[in-house]
Amino acid sequence: MIEIKNLRSGRPSAQWAYRCDRVNRVLGNHVGKGLSRMEAIAAFEAYLDAALADKSEPMNSVRAEMNSLYRIYRQHGRLELWCWCTPKPCHTSIIKARLESVL
Repeated sequence: MIEIKNLRSGRPSAQWAYRCDRVNRVLGNHVGKGLSRMEAIAAFEAYLDAALADKSEPMNSVRAEMNSLYRIYRQHGRLELWCWCTPKPCHTSIIKARLESVL
């Protein structure tokens, strides 16, 4: 199970917890600064999909980080994605969907 959690209600502390806010330099939504929430999510989706489609070597940081999240999920059978937005629409739903598409 992949869950999206709010940083206002706790902090990631488990081995399967991953912080996705702007503190995260790879999977935080930096591409959406100055945009509306929905525009920022769409911009992040385009950014993530482009990075995942890039199969050049060495592996880019986004693909490497997504692979790390996949391994965490496989090892623990669960993954928590932590951000400030949820339950409002959030870029973490895009991360979750991309991971679930390969599980």
